[in-house]
Amino acid sequence: MRQQRLSRSGWERELTKMISWGAAVEDSEQKELVEYLAAHFGVERPSQQLPADIARSASELLETKCQSCHDLRLIEAQRLDVAGWAREVDKMNNWGARVAASEKDGLVRYLATRFAQ
Repeated sequence: MRQQRLSRSGWERELTKMISWGAAVEDSEQKELVEYLAAHFGVERPSQQLPADIARSASELLETKCQSCHDLRLIEAQRLDVAGWAREVDKMNNWGARVAASEKDGLVRYLATRFAQ
């Protein structure tokens, strides 16, 4: 569970799957359980949060540069560290993503924080 780092919707899907496999979870408990999982095992790790201005800028880059070609679920599935995301951004730049050198560090740190291993 600690390695999954799923979004809220990802934890909802995971819980639905577990219930279909026989997990005993009452309907009244599902929302609270998803909230707990998303807060403690979500895509963002609170101890690694970036300054708000960097996170906001990088989030906009993710939306405009990355998600213009890739579904967020594909990006979430990567689970790369800082070095891995740096290589990924370089690769995407080689394919035409156009992330400026001045934008790269913030974007890589954001991706590594939000979509970490």
